[in-house]
Amino acid sequence: MKKPRLVIVSKADLPEASEAVRKVPGAMMVSAATRAGLDRFLHATADLVDQITDDEMRNIREMVGGESFAAGLYEQSRQLFETVAIAPDFQEFLTLPAYELID
Repeated sequence: MKKPRLVIVSKADLPEASEAVRKVPGAMMVSAATRAGLDRFLHATADLVDQITDDEMRNIREMVGGESFAAGLYEQSRQLFETVAIAPDFQEFLTLPAYELID
């Protein structure tokens, strides 16, 4: 099974980066200095997380069965994961969003 991945070449502001990115199909260039490529990288990361999460949610549903899946907190867990993994606002303490869900 081929695992999804992102290949990032940093220092996109340097001439050598263009050569490096040509050697790796599908690689993206990012520069922290100029922020070039950062938006593309963030969107690609979010898309990849969505893809992996969708796949894993399907796997869990198959393992536990549809009825158990619907009765569980799987979707809520997914939302919590996405909040700490790809939300635009960085969570300094990853447990804080989880505390809000405790009754």
